[in-house]
Amino acid sequence: MLTQLTPPGEEPLALADLKFFLRVSGEESDTLIADMARAAREHVEAMTGLALITQSWRLVLDRWSDKPIALLRPPVQAISEVSVLDGSGTWQVLEEGDYTLAQDHPARLILNTVAPGPAVPVGGIRIDFTAGFGAADDVPDTLKQAIRLLTAHYHERRQPYAETRIEAVPASVGSLLAPWREVRL
Repeated sequence: MLTQLTPPGEEPLALADLKFFLRVSGEESDTLIADMARAAREHVEAMTGLALITQSWRLVLDRWSDKPIALLRPPVQAISEVSVLDGSGTWQVLEEGDYTLAQDHPARLILNTVAPGPAVPVGGIRIDFTAGFGAADDVPDTLKQAIRLLTAHYHERRQPYAETRIEAVPASVGSLLAPWREVRL
């Protein structure tokens, strides 16, 4: 199971940039636009499987695999901790030399030693890692443009979807995200 521990501390686009793009002046809609931009970023992250801004995640496993363990929230910057639940209910932290982060795509944790098995059958291994491109300036421009277009889409269509009979996501957003989507077989 993959769980976000710490959300991004900022959004990829500044409110002023979005207001300029939306041609909005004044401050009455600032909170609404910020909420729409956050929803647009979350949508882009969900569609691509990426973490755009630095954030921390935890992958919980039941048992070790013979193969490298995929950390499915790219790009992965670092592994902060790998721990295993022992028989006394204590989380034992593995030494940094016991594993390696392979940062190619997908990023993987590779065990360098035989790691102890968890004492419980479910959820006895935790892998905490940091993911994201970095700060807002590090997010690729195509992903920022997808967020702009989605924010504009949300801003222009505030009534419920069933009443509007419009596309759920503009085709241009899908085109911008297509190269970033991971294809799985």
